[in-house]
Amino acid sequence: RHGTTALLGTTMTAQEDDITRALEGLSAAIATREPGMARVLGVHLEGPFISAQRLGAQPPLVVEATLADVQRLHAIAPIKVLTLAPEIGQHLALIPALSALGIRVQFGHSAGSYDDGVAALNAGAAGFTHLFNGMTGVDHYHPGIATAALAHAQYAELIPDLQHVHPGAIHTALR
Repeated sequence: RHGTTALLGTTMTAQEDDITRALEGLSAAIATREPGMARVLGVHLEGPFISAQRLGAQPPLVVEATLADVQRLHAIAPIKVLTLAPEIGQHLALIPALSALGIRVQFGHSAGSYDDGVAALNAGAAGFTHLFNGMTGVDHYHPGIATAALAHAQYAELIPDLQHVHPGAIHTALR
């Protein structure tokens, strides 16, 4: 009715029980489609596998991802996109296994460096969640995750509402 035909239900960083309940609800929404409503294709798990240093609007309930945790959640509802901070613990090593499950791995809410971003792309990560927001930026001496996106990514999400990102940064990303 409003132009959206399909979407991914997106979670926030929350307690494990809350994320589980959200995925149970999304699983039901994925299985059915009311007339005139958008289709829910799956889940974007935006938290809790992010950096406590780059929360943005996320609550401080971050945890390190394990393959077993992600597989458990994926069994409840299909995770199509998973945002993580590649610099945390074993996150970099998880990327190939998550990709093999059919999960698109993106980075966001990350305090990582340019090198962390490049390493994650080389490990099979597909893109960036909310370019410039909740991530280390563009600095000519200490390039961050955003710099890795601008230099190497084929895909990066951007919130162009002029509240999350300055128009100059939007133009930079487009170039």
